[in-house]
Amino acid sequence: MNNEIQNTVITVIAAIAGINPQQVELEYKISGPPLKISNPDITYLAMALRAIVKSSNSGKTLKKRELTKSGITVKQIVELMETKLKP
Repeated sequence: MNNEIQNTVITVIAAIAGINPQQVELEYKISGPPLKISNPDITYLAMALRAIVKSSNSGKTLKKRELTKSGITVKQIVELMETKLKP
């Protein structure tokens, strides 16, 4: 797992959840405690992550529906971002 990508994703998730990045664990579900990122906030998460993908590789994108899968974890989002950021 790429540490730079992992740290970026965790920082964005923590900012949206309103918690310290050190409190975010890879096993946490996005919608579950302590993150509790609800549907409106998932839109902001998708926009922030999409901007990162677009700045690195303008031919790829990230869609909100990729983040709304039931039970999606921080680790799964990090892995998703790694695939999107591959050249």
